Order: sequence, then structure tokens, then C-alpha cells
Amino acid sequence: MNKYRSQSKYCYPETDVLINKFDEKDQEKLNKLETTFTTRRIYQLYNKPITGSFGLKHLQKIHRFIFQDVYSFAGEFREEQISKGKTTFAHPLHIQTYGMEIFKELKNERFLKDLNKEKIVERMSYFLGEVNILHPFREGNGRVQREFFRVLAMKNGFELDWSKVNQSEMIEASISSVNDSNAFKNIFMKNIVNEQPDIQLIKQFQSLKKSNELEL
Repeated sequence: MNKYRSQSKYCYPETDVLINKFDEKDQEKLNKLETTFTTRRIYQLYNKPITGSFGLKHLQKIHRFIFQDVYSFAGEFREEQISKGKTTFAHPLHIQTYGMEIFKELKNERFLKDLNKEKIVERMSYFLGEVNILHPFREGNGRVQREFFRVLAMKNGFELDWSKVNQSEMIEASISSVNDSNAFKNIFMKNIVNEQPDIQLIKQFQSLKKSNELEL
């Protein structure tokens, strides 16, 4: 039984292996392929992030980019209910409406503009908890969330280094975030590199945004 506890329409019949572009039915081999190709894509995003508008479509663009080599459903919202452990994520029918509410709130907060480190950590913790419970994709939500919030932090002059946080810390915080909006505060305090907003980082983000707009 896989981590989502039931047979999935996204899996090969009578297996827990996600249908993939390599047609690889061995889970260990698929894990290695997925790690190889997604790591390469994430590295590319570090050099040229997808800036987007920090909404649902932005999440989809990031997911599509990271998983484009592995899954045909890259960038698509899941169409089945999933859970992990005791945590049940948003029903697929509610992903659009719930997601729009989350990102409208983020927009109303001016995408966390002009906040100091303590305050931006608090609000990013809240929003990461909300996006995590949304869990809009069948696979790869964690990687998409980390890249999304890395770019959001960059927009506001903060550099996130996710290598400072291990997987067990993220899992523990994810579980706690269901009932605690501050569950990710220690995570962000640990992985924010700079104490004060970096003007050069903000300018770098703005130049990337203009470059992306020109390409469109």
C-alpha cells in the first residue's frame, strides 16, 4: 500500500507505482529516475526562477517545469482524494475555490511586502500550512511548495536555503501545521540566510520578472 493508502487512478493497475513517461514499473528505479530529472530541473530554477503571480497558476507552472520529464500529469491538479498518515488533504473538487481563497489572502497582504524577518517568517509559516493542506498535485507537492516560497522570499529580499532543513523536520512541521499556523516558523527561521531584506535580491527578482514577461 502506498503513502496515500489506496489504489490510484494515476498508478499502473494493481500497483502503487505512478504511471510515468519511462513506463518504469519498479518503484525503486522510478524513484531514482524521478530524483535525477527533478533535481536537474530544480537546479535550473535556482538560476532562473519562474516568477509568476503567486497564485494557483504559478504553482502549476512550477510543478509542470519540475516534473515535465517524468509524469504526464505535470502541472495538472489531482482528480482524486488523497491523505498521508492521519492528514486528509483538500477534496479535489475544492482545490480551485480553496486555492483561490488562499492566494487572494496572500495578494491582500501585498505578497508580504516590507515585512521584517520575524513577521515574514510568521506569515510564510501560515501560508505554507494552507498550501500544504491544499496539496493540489498527485505527487511532488513538497518540492513545488519549497520552490514557490523560495521565490516569494526572494521577491521580498530574503534568501531561503532549504538544504538547512532535513526531511524529518519538514514532515513533523507539515503534520503540526494542520492545527498550528506557526508550525513552519522554526523551519523558515532556520533556512533564511539573511537577517535583513537584501535590496540586490529584490532587484534580481524584478529583472527576472521582466525577462519572463518578455518571453511571454
